[in-house]
Amino acid sequence: MKSTFLYAAILLCASGLAAGVAHAQDTPAPPPSGQQGGRGMMDPARQLEMMKTQLGLSDDQAAKIKVILDDQGTKMQALRADTSTSMEDKRPKMEAIRADVKTKIEAILTDDQKTKYEAMSQRRPGGGGTPPPQQ
Repeated sequence: MKSTFLYAAILLCASGLAAGVAHAQDTPAPPPSGQQGGRGMMDPARQLEMMKTQLGLSDDQAAKIKVILDDQGTKMQALRADTSTSMEDKRPKMEAIRADVKTKIEAILTDDQKTKYEAMSQRRPGGGGTPPPQQ
């Protein structure tokens, strides 16, 4: 009787561990700190702070760029959440969003800032688009 109880207790513990491992495997890892979901997408607030520092944005420029970056984040998030579109079809749409953002941001920048922004964009894997995170 005592060994049956011990066997049942061990079986119960083992099944609990197995369930915990299965749950851990099904749960995706959270995005790295300071980033939103998606490959290489930086949080718009952090991205704006980096641009303020590296480009020397005025408060007016920063306010306008914040709206653009927030809009980009919303559009990208909606596109990633769209399960009816294949990843192959999403890529050109994402690139179009990035190109539009780059054009809008460049329209706000001075000539000197545009040069710096272009250099930042070229450091981004794949080139173009919004600036990459700085390590």
